[in-house]
Formats: sequence, structure tokens, C-alpha cells
Amino acid sequence: MPAQHCLCCRTPVNRSLALCEACEADLPWQPPSCSQCGLWRAEVVSQRRLNNDYNPQFTCMNCQHLPPSFDYCSSVFAYESPISTMIKRFKEHAGFHEARCLGDFLHASFRQSYVEQESAAPDFLLPVPLHSARLRKRGFNQSAMLANSISKRSAIPVLWHACNRRASTHTQRGLNAAERRENMRSVFVAGSQITQISRRHVAIIDDVVTTTATVSAMADILKSHGAARIDVWCVARANSF
Repeated sequence: MPAQHCLCCRTPVNRSLALCEACEADLPWQPPSCSQCGLWRAEVVSQRRLNNDYNPQFTCMNCQHLPPSFDYCSSVFAYESPISTMIKRFKEHAGFHEARCLGDFLHASFRQSYVEQESAAPDFLLPVPLHSARLRKRGFNQSAMLANSISKRSAIPVLWHACNRRASTHTQRGLNAAERRENMRSVFVAGSQITQISRRHVAIIDDVVTTTATVSAMADILKSHGAARIDVWCVARANSF
């Protein structure tokens, strides 16, 4: 295999992963977080440890009082540098070397999680869809590429048309949680494959989860059409917004 360069420090690497070992070790791995919304809060973890009540699989008070539309959320990384930079290159500059690297990490975490939980993997993968205008402008859907990466390794089929995006929204960037939820209201509709999710375990795939507004809006549609369990998988989770 010809040498490639580390995506972070640009030094030559002779391994399949396009990161040197030092940069891989320094990545912002997501700490144990709420198993339902995927959010990490230092004060919650610290308090649970003080109370001798800490378990890596815990549900935060927000989710206990107001559970989200989905059942589980997991991310590989916190949305911090250099992962945030890699995702930006992937989305905005067609960084397909970054896409392959991030897809490798996402699949490894996805596979390991269900093994550790001794739980069946999802029946279907559902990438968060882009509006057709955004798709034409960008040329690809980053969530679809990540879903396809998992599918090739796991043989779990992707449902490309279970849920469609019917309206082009303003960018979510810079909006607070309430504004993001309002921005996503009624943006998703059932697609031609929606009947296939009835009583099935499905996984929504996205690159970044910030306030959960997007995946919650999508999960609402899936739940209303009979999905038995909805997991959310993303490369990175924003722990502050």
C-alpha cells in the first residue's frame, strides 16, 4: 500500500487508516453520555459519581422527564477539533478521504455497541435526507455516504426513501435549540418505503447531532408509521450549543 498522509498533521502514514497513531489517540472521543439523547454533561457525570450512582449506560434527567422521539443516540466523537474540521472538509469540500476515515470509525462504534449490549442490530439504516436543491448544490448527501459505509460492512440494507425532506429550510447553523426545532417543524414526510419500517428496529444515520431537532423531527415521522425502535447514530455530538 502506498504511503498516505495523516489527515490531521499531514505526516506520512503506512496504515489503512489515514491518521497517524498520535493523532488518532488525541481525537475527541465522546465520553460516556446519556444513552437516550447522547449528550454528555460534566456536572451530571460528576454528581452521579459522587452519589456512587454512575453507570456508563444512564439516562439524563431531561430524557427521564421528556423522552425524545427516538430510543437511543450514540456518537463516536464530541463535535470538537479536529473532528469538526474533518466533517467540514467532508461536507463543504468533498473531502472523501475524510469521509472514508469517519465512516470507518462510525461503523466500528456501531458494530461494537450492539455486541456489547448483546442487542440485535437495526433492521434498516435511514440516512437523514437532504432537500433536492441542497443535494444538487453539494452533489452528495454526507449522511447517505455514512449509511452506505455501514451497510457495506454490516449487510444491513439502507432505506433511501422511507422519509423525504419536503421543504428547504434555512441552515441550522447559529440557531439555538428552540429555533432549530421551529426550523425543522413539518420538514419531513413519509416516503415510498415507509411501510417497510412498521414494527421494525431502524437506525437514523447523520454526521452531526447538535440539539437533536433534525433527528427528532425525522423520528416523529417514523414513530407515527409504526417503527418499533429508533436508534440514532452520528459521527459527532455537540455537547454545548
